[in-house]
Amino acid sequence: MFSRKRRFAAAPRILVPKLEGYHCFACGTNNPAGLGMEFFLEGDMVGSDLTFGENHAGWEHLVHGGLLTTVLDEIMGWAVIVFLRRLIVTKSMDVRFIRPVPVGSPVKALGWIESDLSGQGCRVRSVLEDTSGRPHASATADMIYLSKKRAAAVPEPFKSDTLAIFARMEELVANRTEPCVLDADAEPAAKN
Repeated sequence: MFSRKRRFAAAPRILVPKLEGYHCFACGTNNPAGLGMEFFLEGDMVGSDLTFGENHAGWEHLVHGGLLTTVLDEIMGWAVIVFLRRLIVTKSMDVRFIRPVPVGSPVKALGWIESDLSGQGCRVRSVLEDTSGRPHASATADMIYLSKKRAAAVPEPFKSDTLAIFARMEELVANRTEPCVLDADAEPAAKN
């Protein structure tokens, strides 16, 4: 059902709206110590551009691997939010560190849906690459959908804010001119 294809590498970026006023370390707008990730659609992937500062270092002038893992997890979560519009939790995650990320070097995180997990969740992949497209870290995760019971326990206003984001994502995905991972067999729409 799902597959990632680099045929979208040159697809135009579409900014993804996000929740305002929350404290998520990776994407929250009310967390001064957080990463402040912003997201965009790029074909069948969700992306985010980042540049880590000295306060993100592990070894001198190299970004801490835990922060790279956080970014990979977050971009995969947003791929599910954007393309499937589901609340999820990460069940398991396998990270591969390929080469270090120097502090101050711009990188791009990309996340995409790889496969369905029998309707209970999905397998998601991500990569963190430099400006020349060389991978620095990658991850695969199994994301589990929140049950209706657990989703019902999500507090307001987070629930209504999330539903508004889902509605906006539905609109963005439906109105773009390139097919996405959920309609990978479709032909690209004609451009005006």
